[in-house]
Amino acid sequence: MPLLVKDYHNRINEYYRQAQSDYELIWHLKTHHCLHYGYWQPGTRTLREALMRMSDQVAIYGEIKPGDRAVDLGCGVGGPAVYLSQKYHCQVEGISISPFQIDQARELAKHKKISSVSFSVQDYCHTRFDDEQFDIAYAIESACYAVDKKELLSEMNRILKPGGRLVVLDFFWTNAKRGSTDEAIMKKWTESWAIVDYAREADFENQLEETGFINTRRVNINREICPSVKRLYYCYYPGVVCDFLFRLVKNRSRVNYKNVRSAFYQYKTFRKGLWNYNIYAAEKGRPNT
Repeated sequence: MPLLVKDYHNRINEYYRQAQSDYELIWHLKTHHCLHYGYWQPGTRTLREALMRMSDQVAIYGEIKPGDRAVDLGCGVGGPAVYLSQKYHCQVEGISISPFQIDQARELAKHKKISSVSFSVQDYCHTRFDDEQFDIAYAIESACYAVDKKELLSEMNRILKPGGRLVVLDFFWTNAKRGSTDEAIMKKWTESWAIVDYAREADFENQLEETGFINTRRVNINREICPSVKRLYYCYYPGVVCDFLFRLVKNRSRVNYKNVRSAFYQYKTFRKGLWNYNIYAAEKGRPNT
């Protein structure tokens, strides 16, 4: 039975609404405003620093310049968009299918008094933007939610200016064989985050080319995200105990239960080499002259 877009969006929205308390506790969402893994360079000492450094990778690989117009695809609660706009003096449009998160993103921008960023509820596969509006399009751990990654890439190509840059930071299946055991545990992980599946590296690279992107670069940053993989895993066992106790008094849902277990699944699959964390940077091809 085909997956209905509306049902899938509802599932994603419900996951983030119910899992918000987990992110606030473990990832300090209310103070850091980021939902991604973070980039741990030598000398990085705190999670907050790592989260900001991940946003810096967008600026580096997207070659952001003052005055550029960027779109944040799946912007979460707005942390990266506000940070990039403030630090790199660019205009950022953040979009998400979650009204719950967009409200938080707007409140953050208002609190920071940042007028160069705006947020709206939109499906990043079918945006309301006109053609060729943006210099940069980026997705931090959100492209994985697209059921059809090629559909997302086609839309990004449409709204980027000729020569515009695309930056995708995300989880990708390696060349590991999709056997029953490996696929089963990867499925448990993706389901715990309301994701249908991750893209395979080779497939994603072919789709970039097919949708008109050129000069594609793939940078593996497993080493830089590894401390966050471990951090989540270390939270797993105390998290299981707390989840059990809270569920006894009906303060936890099935979504929360599965979200706690995602910390184990992401660690086990990482150790088995089933996925890589990659940065993909590409350019929209210019029309022939």
